[in-house]
Amino acid sequence: KFTQLNHLDLSYNNIGIIADDAFEGTAIQVLTLSSNNLEIVPNLSAIGTTLTTVTLDENRRITSIPASVFTGLIELTNFYCRSTELTEFPDFSQLPDSNKLRVLELSYNALSAIPRTALDRLHNLQRLLLDHNKLVQVPNLQNQILTTLDLSFNTFHLTNEDFRGVK
Repeated sequence: KFTQLNHLDLSYNNIGIIADDAFEGTAIQVLTLSSNNLEIVPNLSAIGTTLTTVTLDENRRITSIPASVFTGLIELTNFYCRSTELTEFPDFSQLPDSNKLRVLELSYNALSAIPRTALDRLHNLQRLLLDHNKLVQVPNLQNQILTTLDLSFNTFHLTNEDFRGVK
């Protein structure tokens, strides 16, 4: 089974479901599942020790991403979920404390709120792209080391506290 495969692109295949064991035994580093028909994000824990980049863009049936998706993803540095129908901010509570996530793109979704502690585990986050959502409040950015923050095309009600603590 594809033990040498490190980049897998399954974009534009009208995939609706991916079996939980589909990636078992692989060492994929970059997984691209864009422009399919996914409603449920597949279990990625089987490739957790090697996976660095996940792209789920334009899967318009995805509305949420459960915490279990991030279990064991110790090398994850880039997570792209642009142009889906996310209404809930992904739960990153299953990412290891020493996670390496640097880029999080959730642009062009239907996010209206981000839980206050949603970014607390993402200590290495550098790029946060939340443009073209329905956000009315700036997320808690305390102790973030962001180099890029895109909040354009939302409907914010800004206060003088919104950017306090951003490094």
